[in-house]
Amino acid sequence: MKRKDHLVNLSLIVGLVMTIVLATFIVTEKNNVSGMSMSPTLQDAQSILVLDSTFNFEGIKFGDIVTANPEEFEPLVKRVVGLPGDKIEFKNNTLYRNDSPLTDFYTAEMLSELGTPENDGSWDIVVPEGEYYLLSDNLSIDTVDSRIIGTVKASEIDGKVIVH
Repeated sequence: MKRKDHLVNLSLIVGLVMTIVLATFIVTEKNNVSGMSMSPTLQDAQSILVLDSTFNFEGIKFGDIVTANPEEFEPLVKRVVGLPGDKIEFKNNTLYRNDSPLTDFYTAEMLSELGTPENDGSWDIVVPEGEYYLLSDNLSIDTVDSRIIGTVKASEIDGKVIVH
């Protein structure tokens, strides 16, 4: 009888491990970073594991790194700095989210790259419902993010980077 119990337990453990492995392949995708726009957080050619949006029950949060595929642009890996309804503003070399300085990811030197001469370096946007404002971590290089393409629709976000 003990041998039969042992085989049942072993079968359950093997089945559980196989289920976890299979579920991991179904709900995640392995990608590679292309370029230095997310440096120093992510490096060029670095492998990342992305949780498919369908299975991200927590939703997209401020500070998440996501993959997105906005219309008319190449796929992106960027940081979420604006959620639906957030006011994102840049003035006096400071990035604000809802009137609070956004110092979580950017240094003053990095932020000096955000201004544009035609408007004295200041700009602001309110993120529409169902959309997100995505920025690169490395603001010093010429890259495509919400400064260029505008906000990104929730439906264009493929997933959340969970391993980097």
